[in-house]
Amino acid sequence: MLTPEKLEHFFLSLNYDYSEVSEGVWLVNADHDDSTNVVITVAESLMIFRLKLVEVPSDADAAFYKKLLGLNMKLDHGAIAIDAGDLVLIDTVEVAGIHAEEIHASVMALENGAQMIYKAIRKG
Repeated sequence: MLTPEKLEHFFLSLNYDYSEVSEGVWLVNADHDDSTNVVITVAESLMIFRLKLVEVPSDADAAFYKKLLGLNMKLDHGAIAIDAGDLVLIDTVEVAGIHAEEIHASVMALENGAQMIYKAIRKG
């Protein structure tokens, strides 16, 4: 069973800045510069990772969404999603047998994916 204490031990072993924002929800910053805050939620048998990128542009057209679908295929982990008008990256892993390296892989994949998406969006 993954306890909050065990999860926080993983964060410490990974040298992550973190805070528990509510029961079962942590805000994690792996790069220590507040540029990429990953929200990690533990819900029953899943750990859900969420990284907000930007608000979906009000002028987003079919070409924008087509570009997002193409970028989705290039992600190592997770997927691009839209949540309440925000463009986000999400990933889920099973809690059973979770270890620090798996948490790190998901966080790094989201951070790397975010950089790829930012560059693609800026290019237009």
